Amino acid sequence: MRLDGEVADFSWNACLTPFSQRTQVLAALRHAVADQVAIARNAALSSGHPLVCSVTGTPIPSATELHIDHAAPTFLELAEYFIADNGGVDAFRILPDSGAGVSYIELEDKELEKRWQDHHQERAVLRPVLKRVNLSDLRRADGPGTTAP
Repeated sequence: MRLDGEVADFSWNACLTPFSQRTQVLAALRHAVADQVAIARNAALSSGHPLVCSVTGTPIPSATELHIDHAAPTFLELAEYFIADNGGVDAFRILPDSGAGVSYIELEDKELEKRWQDHHQERAVLRPVLKRVNLSDLRRADGPGTTAP
């Protein structure tokens, strides 16, 4: 159980199996745009308009039920295009874990990270969705190995 009340499912196999290069790069790209997603979330919460799921049209009853999702192009589409345009997944280097108790994956090349942030800022269409829609319906639509923010 996480501090925010979410339950994280894990297994020993998952803990002992290293993440693939692709998975690490996607995680680093997601981490690099977390501030943009947070800004979109804060904008939705402070807009003064009722929160409505962009997928279902259903009201979003509270901030805890609000997630921010990528409309077309999806996060995966934006990321895959950027990865392909920058030498493929093996051209991306990941910073080693600092061991400081904070667990997230970062790109080693900060110039490349900035280019990604700019690419995302220019092309991403972020939208409010219900948490359950984001964690179930949209993940199934995106396919295996994808996650929506």
